[in-house]
Parts: sequence; structure tokens; C-alpha cells
Amino acid sequence: MILFICLFIYYCIVQLMHMFRNLLKTDEAALNAEDIDVIFCGIPELHEAHDLFVSELQPLVDNWSDDQEVAEPIKVLVSTLRISNIDGEPCFRFFRVLACLYGDDVA
Repeated sequence: MILFICLFIYYCIVQLMHMFRNLLKTDEAALNAEDIDVIFCGIPELHEAHDLFVSELQPLVDNWSDDQEVAEPIKVLVSTLRISNIDGEPCFRFFRVLACLYGDDVA
């Protein structure tokens, strides 16, 4: 059930991203291209990284034992996020997103 909810949320976010990008082609654009890139930065990459994480973790969960270790899938996830240049700035990105939505006086 949790996986379904996560996939649904991801689907909604991607649809929202596409909607904003399509609005750029009209006079009804609420955000500019740079703001959209800031707000939705890394969403597809995060989804790919988490898909990889689940695929690495699932066999361990399916064959769980008391001496099971999950360090390797976590290492893969962290290295994937580093390669995608996603880690290290989510807190700062939050303030950039607020500035895009509400103006520069928020950040």
C-alpha cells in the first residue's frame, strides 16, 4: 500500500511539473522556466535512485534472517544520489523554492 501511495505521489508531482512546463508555452504561465527547474529539480533522478534502492533491498527483505545486513543497498543509494548531484543542498533548495513561489523576501 505504501508503494502505491509513493508511486501515486510521484505521478502527481510529474504531472504537475509537465503542466507548469506546458503553461510556459501560453500566456498563463504562473512560473518561469528557471523557477520550475528549481522547484522540480531532481525529481526524476530521485525516483530512479529509489527504484534502484528498492530493487537492491527487496531480495534482502524477501529472504530476511537475523544476521542480514542492508549496508550495501544504502551505499548504492547514497552513491547514486551523489552522482546525480542531489545530496547536500535540499535544505537550501527549500528556501529557493519558497523564493520562487512567494518572492525573494522569503529567502
